[in-house]
Amino acid sequence: AASDVYKRQVYNYSYDSHNIMVFFAQCMKRLRDISLSGLWLLVLIVPIANIFLLVYLLFAKSTDNTQKDISA
Repeated sequence: AASDVYKRQVYNYSYDSHNIMVFFAQCMKRLRDISLSGLWLLVLIVPIANIFLLVYLLFAKSTDNTQKDISA
C-alpha cells in the first residue's frame, strides 16, 4: 500500500513538472509573437507582477515578424 502511494506521488510530480514546462514554452511563444525578449519570463517569479504579465500576454496584439523578401 505504501508503494502505491509513492507511485502516485511520483506520477503527480512528473505530471506537474510537464505542465509547468508546457506553460513556460507557451509563454515563450507568446512573448516572441509580440516581439519581447524571453527574459520577461523572469517576471513570472515576482508575485504581483506575474499577474500583470499574464494579462498583458492575453491581450497584446501580435506583431508582424515575417521576413520581407527583398530579392525580387
